[in-house]
Amino acid sequence: MYDRLTSDNEARWASFYPVYINVKRTLRQGRRIPLAKAVENPTSQEIYEILKNAAFNVKLEKKMHPRESQRDLQFQGCVRFQLKHADGRPVNPDLPNREAVFIYAASLIPKLKSRQTRSNLPNQESAPANKQARGKKKRGHR
Repeated sequence: MYDRLTSDNEARWASFYPVYINVKRTLRQGRRIPLAKAVENPTSQEIYEILKNAAFNVKLEKKMHPRESQRDLQFQGCVRFQLKHADGRPVNPDLPNREAVFIYAASLIPKLKSRQTRSNLPNQESAPANKQARGKKKRGHR
């Protein structure tokens, strides 16, 4: 009668919010890894891609961390991943616990192509904006 929840059941999978590895958050605000290993503003989509490539069963949910004060779309999202099989063996033997998964994801996020192109964009956009700002001055009207 009672359906036993096993590790194969998605309800038993581990949760991974971007707050857990965000360098801009304190331990009290939800960060779970050391500050030296944290990343600036990770997204749930980036975490999803990394865990998917690490051979985890992953699921992306549209949820917010309870302590997240900013309600922007950038900070929304929760990644659920299967950490262990039903018999207790880890899905990925190199990453046996949640903290190892958090540190692994934080180490790979800066290496993503989307991160590298995003860091180059502000430098390219700032130069044309300065040329437009030097335009003709407006005279005051009475």
